Amino acid sequence: MIRNGESGFIHTDTQALIGAMQHLLRDPAEARRLGEGARRTALERFHIDRFARDWDEALRYVCS
Repeated sequence: MIRNGESGFIHTDTQALIGAMQHLLRDPAEARRLGEGARRTALERFHIDRFARDWDEALRYVCS
C-alpha cells in the first residue's frame, strides 16, 4: 500500500505523477526517504511474524 508522500506517490492524474517523478529525479534525498518509507511498510505488512499470526488467527476462526 502506497502512502502518498510517505512511501511513494499515487495519483489518478498522469501529469501529476510525471511531476512527482521529475521531482524525485532532482531530489535524491527525497527519493531515498520515500524508498525507506516503502521498505518500512513492506517489512511491517509482510514480515513472517505477521504472516504467521494472521494464518494462526484465520485457522483458529475456521476451526472454532
